[in-house]
Amino acid sequence: MPIFVRRFVGPLVVLLVASVVRAQPAPVLTNSPPLYIQAGQSREVTLAGQNLTSPGSIVMADAQGLEAALINGDKPADNQVRVRLTAAPTALPGERELRVVTAAGVSNVAIVAVGTRPAFEEKEPNNAREQAREVQLPAEITGRIDGPGDVDQFRFIATRGQHLLFDARVGRIGSKLEPVIVICDAATGREIPAAIEQHERDPMLVFDVPADGSYVLEMRDLRYRGGADFTYRISAGAYPYLEAVLPMSAPRGAVAELTCVGHNLQGGEKLKVDLAQAPPGRMMVRAMTAAGPSNPVPFEVADAVASLGSTSAHTLSDAPTISLPGEAAGVIERPGDEAFFKFHVAQKRVVNVAILARSIGSPLDPLLSLRNAKGDVIDRNNGAAGVDAAIQRELEPGDYVASLRDVASGSGPHFLYRIVLRSGSNTGPLAVRLLPDVARIHRGGNTPLWFEVVRPPGFAGQITVQLEGLPAGVTCGPIPVTDPTSGLFSISAAADAASGSFPIRLKTVMVADGKTGSSYAEPESGGRRVRQAYLTVLDAVPFTIEPLLLTPERVAQLEQEVAALNAPPASSDPREAAAEAEWEKNLMAKPAWTVIEPATIAAAAGTTLNKQPDGSILASGSAPAKDTYTITAKTALKAITAFRLEALADASLPAHGPGAAANGNFVLDEFKVTQTIAGASPQPVALKTATADFSQAGFAVQNAIDGNPGTGWAIAPEFGKDHTAVFTTAAPAALDGQTTLSFVLEQQSPHVQHNLGRFRVSATTADPASLPHDSAPEAVLAILRAPREQRTPAQQEQVLAYYRANDPKAHAAQARLTSLQQVLAPWQELKQVEAKLGTATPALADEQAKWEQTPAAQAAPTPADVIAIVKTPAASRSDPRKAALAAHFRSIAPSLQPQRERAAQLRAQFDPNGVVAVRGKAAGIPITIVRQPNFKTDVEVTLEGFSAGIDPATHLPTPVAKNLKLTPLVLTGDVTTGLLSFTPEGGSEVGPRQVILRAAGKTGTDPVTQYSSAFRLTVNEK
Repeated sequence: MPIFVRRFVGPLVVLLVASVVRAQPAPVLTNSPPLYIQAGQSREVTLAGQNLTSPGSIVMADAQGLEAALINGDKPADNQVRVRLTAAPTALPGERELRVVTAAGVSNVAIVAVGTRPAFEEKEPNNAREQAREVQLPAEITGRIDGPGDVDQFRFIATRGQHLLFDARVGRIGSKLEPVIVICDAATGREIPAAIEQHERDPMLVFDVPADGSYVLEMRDLRYRGGADFTYRISAGAYPYLEAVLPMSAPRGAVAELTCVGHNLQGGEKLKVDLAQAPPGRMMVRAMTAAGPSNPVPFEVADAVASLGSTSAHTLSDAPTISLPGEAAGVIERPGDEAFFKFHVAQKRVVNVAILARSIGSPLDPLLSLRNAKGDVIDRNNGAAGVDAAIQRELEPGDYVASLRDVASGSGPHFLYRIVLRSGSNTGPLAVRLLPDVARIHRGGNTPLWFEVVRPPGFAGQITVQLEGLPAGVTCGPIPVTDPTSGLFSISAAADAASGSFPIRLKTVMVADGKTGSSYAEPESGGRRVRQAYLTVLDAVPFTIEPLLLTPERVAQLEQEVAALNAPPASSDPREAAAEAEWEKNLMAKPAWTVIEPATIAAAAGTTLNKQPDGSILASGSAPAKDTYTITAKTALKAITAFRLEALADASLPAHGPGAAANGNFVLDEFKVTQTIAGASPQPVALKTATADFSQAGFAVQNAIDGNPGTGWAIAPEFGKDHTAVFTTAAPAALDGQTTLSFVLEQQSPHVQHNLGRFRVSATTADPASLPHDSAPEAVLAILRAPREQRTPAQQEQVLAYYRANDPKAHAAQARLTSLQQVLAPWQELKQVEAKLGTATPALADEQAKWEQTPAAQAAPTPADVIAIVKTPAASRSDPRKAALAAHFRSIAPSLQPQRERAAQLRAQFDPNGVVAVRGKAAGIPITIVRQPNFKTDVEVTLEGFSAGIDPATHLPTPVAKNLKLTPLVLTGDVTTGLLSFTPEGGSEVGPRQVILRAAGKTGTDPVTQYSSAFRLTVNEK
C-alpha cells in the first residue's frame, strides 16, 4: 500500500502529500539524538536533517505497538521535524525503523528503541568522577560525547552478585563514536575488570558485581574525539538478554523446542515455537523470563531439513552425527575450543559443508576443517573469499567429520554458529543484499538498484530475483542471476505511473534438484541491514536518456508501451472522470487576472496599435524595423503582486504571429512598469521574477527584466500559438487603489521587425505562488460556469476534450511517446529497409535476368549451388530453386547496395550483447537524449555500474568506472545524440557487467538526474 500518492491509482490510495516536487532532493536525517521510549509512555522528539521541508507522514516497518505522528504546531526550525512517539503498555521491547516521508521521497532510518527500562538522558557537566550523574538501574541511558576530550560518567548503586549488562549501541545507531566503556569504583576511581562481548562491533560490558556499593560507568571515545554525531545509547541493568536460540533453525510444520542462550534468563531457558503455519525464512523469537520478555533474535524456518539442535562436542570421539542433508548449531564457549560433527555419505556424491557465523551477527571468524573418520584433515577453509567458511567436495562413500573453531581462538557465549550440510546442488543462497534502501524514479524514466547473492560453493541451481510491491506503471521483469552473482539492474516507470512512495521487496527464487525455495533480500543503509526498502515515483522531468542499443527483447517491450500510449482513452474511465472533476474545481477556484484597460496607447516608431474587444492590442499595417510600445491605464486594484503579458496569435499576422516577424516571432528586450500615485511623481515598479510557458533557446523571459537592452524574450520555433509571461513584483504595487500605471515594451533588438503583433496585459493581487499562466478559453469557461447537471452531452465532451489536451498527465504521456518513437526510429527503419531488400519487383527481375547472362553469374566466386541453378533453363526451375536464386541476387544486386549498407549500419545498433570493449582500446556507447521542446539545458552523461565483489574498505560495491578511462559527455542546447567514449585500462575487470547511463541536468536552478535502462558492457582481454 502506498505511503502517499498524488494521482488516482485505485482504491488503495492514501492521499497524505498534496503534490510531488519535480527536482527536490530526497530527505535525509542527520544528527538526531538516540531515540528511546518506555512502554506505556509518550514523548516528543525533534529529528534533524536536510530537505525535510513539508513532511507528509512518518512510516515505520513493523511498529509493534509504537505509534509516531507529526506534530503540526508552530513551524519548527528549518530541516527539523517534530514527532510524537507513543508506546502501548503491551509494546514488546526492541528496535523500530522510523522514516520521514516528504513529497520528494523517503528518508534514511532513525532507530527508535522501545523497552521496559526508564529513560535517562545524559546532562553536562559529568566529566569528572565527582560530577557523575546519579542513575538508578535498570535504565536506558542516552547521551553524546560533545567534543574532544569529553568523558561521560554515571554513578549507580549495585548489590553483590548482580549480573549487570551495559550494552552500548553506537555503530548500530549510525554514530561515529568509537566507544571505550569501563566501570570504576566510585570511591577510589580504580577500574574494575569486566567481560566485554561484541555485538556488530559494539561493546556490551558484562559486570558481575563483587560487593555492595557505589560504582561509576564511564564512556568516552577511543581517540578522544567528539561532536554532534558521537551519540550513544546504553541498555543498563540486570535485564534479560538473549544471544541466540539453539538450534537456530527447524523444519516447518512441527513444534520446535529451543534452548535460549544469553544473560539473566531465569525461567526462560527453554522455549517452544509452533511452526505448523510458519512460512520458510527468518522469523524473530524472544525468551519469556520472570523479568519479562527478552530482546528478539533471528530463527530460521527451514524447508524440511533435519536440525540436530545444539548438541556438539569438543573431541572427535564424542562428536554427534548430522544427517545429510541436515544442520546443527552451537557455541564456541572457551578459548581454543573446536566443535566436531560426524556425517555419513552413503554413495559417491558432491557434499557442501557451510558455516554461518558472521552472516548471522556472531563475532566468530570460523575455520572449517573437513576430516576423514580418523580425524585427518582432508580440506580446510577460513572464509577468505566470502563472509563465512564453506567447503564443497566430491566424497566417496564412508564416514566423515566436520570441525570448526575461531581463527583467533576467540570464544564466549555469543560466539554462535550454524553448520549446514547439503548434498549436490540442493542448497540455496546464504544471503541476498539490496542497495539502496530508498530509491527514486521519475515518470517516463529509469532508476538503478544493486543486488548481491552469496551462493554456497557448488550451487548449480537456477536463481532469479524479482521486485515485489511495485506500483501501477512501474515495471521490472524477473532477473536471472548468473555468475558473477552481483550486479546492477534497472526499473522503469511509465509516463502515467502512480506517484508516491511505496514499500518494495526483492525476492530471490531458487530452483535446484526439482525443488523451489525463496527468500528476501536484506536492504542496506549506511552499512547496516534494515527491514524495509522503499521506492518513490516522482513527476516527469523534461528529458530522458537511452543507449542506442536495442535488443529484440527491448524493442518488443518498447513497442508494447508505444501501442498502449497510442490507444484511445476509454470513453468512461472513472479515474479520468474523477481527475477531470478535480481539475475543473481547481480551475474555477484559481485567482482571476484583471485585464488592464488602456487609457492611452503609443508606438514610438509609428506602429498602428488598436484596442480589441477582449482588452488585447493588435498591431496593423507595415511593421517598422524596431519599436517601443507605451500603455497607460488607471487601476482600482490594490497591492498588485504580478503582471501578466499574453502574446496572442492572430490570423492577420505573418505566420499567425504572435510577433510581426515574417516567421511569427518577436523579441521583447525590456518590460518596464511605473506607477504614479495622485500628487506624486512616477516611480518604477521593481520586478523580481519572470516566468513563461515557453522561451526560445538563448532568449529566456528573465532577459526581459534584466536591464540589458541587448537581451530579450523570444519564442522560436513555437510560432502561431499563444504564449504567456508572468512578472512578479518585488513589493506590492498600486497601494491606494487609484494609481496610474505605465507599461513600456521595448523592442530594439538587431532582429528586424521582431515586434509584438498582438498582446494583452493583466494584473493580479493574488499570492504569486498560486498564479496560473493561463486559463481555459472563454468558450470552455462559459460551459464550466453552468452546473454539471445542466450541461448537454456535447458541452461536456467539449470540456473533456480540452481537459485531455491540457492534462499534465497527457502531456507526460505524449512526451514519453515522442521519446519512444525517436528511440525506435532506427529499428523501424531497419524493418523497412529489410522489407525492401526482400521484395521482388519487375525492375529487380529484369536486373537479375541480365545478370544471369554474365560470366560472373556462371563462375566463382558465385556459389556452386547458385551456378547450377543459373545454368538450368528458367522454365525448368522449381519454385524453391527460383526463390534461392532470387535471394542470392538480392544479396549482390548493385541497385540494392545502398539499402544493404544502410541495413548493416542499423543492425550494428542492435547487438544483443550490448557494448563490447577491449582492454587498452577506445570504445564508445551511442546515446540519445530526448528533450521536451522547451528544454535547452546542458546535460552531462556518464557511465555507472559495479565490478564483482565488495570494496573491503567501504563494504560497498566497487564502481566499474574505477578501471575505465572515461570523460563525461556534455550535450549542449538542442543536441540530442552523442557518443560516450571510454577506454578500459589494463586492470579492468574482464567479462560482462550490467551498466547504466547517468544524465545530469537542471530545471531552473534545481539539479535533476535521469538514468537509462540497464544494458550489458563486456570487456575482453583482446
